[in-house]
Parts: sequence; structure tokens; C-alpha cells
Amino acid sequence: MTDTAAPAPVEKIRKRIVSLDQFRGYTVAGMFLVNYMGFFVVCPVVLKHHNTYCSYADTIMPHFMFAVGFAFRLTFGRRVQTEGTASAYMRVVRRLLGLVLVSLIIYRVSPIAQTWNELKSIGVWDAIAGPLKRNWFQTLMHIAVTSLWIAPVIRARASIRIAYMIFSAAAHVV
Repeated sequence: MTDTAAPAPVEKIRKRIVSLDQFRGYTVAGMFLVNYMGFFVVCPVVLKHHNTYCSYADTIMPHFMFAVGFAFRLTFGRRVQTEGTASAYMRVVRRLLGLVLVSLIIYRVSPIAQTWNELKSIGVWDAIAGPLKRNWFQTLMHIAVTSLWIAPVIRARASIRIAYMIFSAAAHVV
């Protein structure tokens, strides 16, 4: 008589995408390099931002945003499978609103105007648009706003995401 006991269930180990981790590490190292080395007097020109050509510094933020978006889609899909759609969306919204709060704390929102007359002279449009273009709208805020913007279509099929991208580009121009 043979004892054919079923093997104990092995917990499925989630594999990380090593190349994505390496790419994220590279972009973080690049951020330190261009954000801190760029202020030194003796620094290669390519590490500084220029309006005349695309320097190394100009490539770091898009690389980081790509890595964040790629990882966001992977982890969100996994979370929907394990926790359900509503729970996954609530978790994303909570996390991104927390990121907005951290961004506001780190970069401090400055006042629009010091006096009422100054506020009246600015006008409604500039009073709304001005703060959006200030210093506090940095990397953390970009990640939070962009992630919130794409959250409705993050799991959609490619044709819907492409249509949403075209709509977003048109809305950005307007």
C-alpha cells in the first residue's frame, strides 16, 4: 500500500520584474544626479536642463513616469484580482490623495495675493491657473494627478486607452 498524500500547497510567490526594479533604481539615481549635481558651478552641461536641446536631465522625469505607470498597471491588476474592483479603486484613490497631501506639505502652497486689490487685479483665470503652475506642482503631484486621471481606464483594453489618450491630449491643448 502506497501513501500518496497530496503535497502541501505551496504559496505562490509573486515574482518581481527585475528589469523594472533596475530601471526604477537607475531613474532615482539619475534624479539625484541631475537635481543635486546640476547646481554645482563645475558640472557637465548635459546634467542641466536646457531649452535649446534635450539633455540627459530632460530624460529622467519621463523615464520615472514610465516606470511608475508600468508598475501601477501591474500592481493594480493584481490587486483587483485579489481584493475586488471597488476595494482596489478605493485603495488607489486613498493612496493618491495621500500623495497629493504629501506634495502640498513638502512644496508648500504659497498665497495667490497679499491683498484684496491684488487679487482683483489678477483676475479669476489667473487666480485659478496661477497656483497650478507654482512650485508645489512637482514630481509627487504630477504622479498623483496623472495616476488619478488614468485610473478609470488603467485596466481597459488598448483601443479605449488610446482613445482616452487622444482625448487627454486634446483637453490639454484646450
